[in-house]
Amino acid sequence: MARPKLSLIIPVYNKAPFLRRCLDSIEKQLTDEVQAVIIDEASTDGSDKIILEYDKFDWIYLLENGGVSKARNEGLDYAEGEAVAFVDADDALEDGAIEKMLTYAERVDKWPIIQFGQKRLFPDNRVYLKCAEKGSYTVESVPKYWQMVWNKVYSLDFIRRHSVRFREDMGFGEDEVFNIELLCRAKKLWYSP
Repeated sequence: MARPKLSLIIPVYNKAPFLRRCLDSIEKQLTDEVQAVIIDEASTDGSDKIILEYDKFDWIYLLENGGVSKARNEGLDYAEGEAVAFVDADDALEDGAIEKMLTYAERVDKWPIIQFGQKRLFPDNRVYLKCAEKGSYTVESVPKYWQMVWNKVYSLDFIRRHSVRFREDMGFGEDEVFNIELLCRAKKLWYSP
């Protein structure tokens, strides 16, 4: 089987109230070019039973909750795609999101980090959009909201070549440190609203 273009890494720990919405939003967009990997950190709220309903996903079950960094690192070790993206279990992807990610996954040899805009939906139906101008940004001029990992597509080979990992000793800000390490090595990112 050919190498997938994109691996989606989905860490899960006790996210049962949100999990079906997340996995449904991904499952309906999956193609042969996408590998979806769920890392369950020994959830105790029935998340594991929900995960079993989805046979198009690869599932890694950890025997204990070691934190989101450990789960993401396990996902990075398991991923096979040319590019990798992270989806939090309490998020959902808009229709067409994976197609857009695949388009950019083909460019990760030139742009090892590709960042997207942010859209937030609130329970009262308010929509919050945060976007910068499309284009190339140096490490000194990256747009706001560069700290998170859930709004990016990364070159998996670049991550592995530079041995960048999530800090498992951090309970907060681990995604920011991960991005700083990658940005310092890549020196640039591509931004697409």
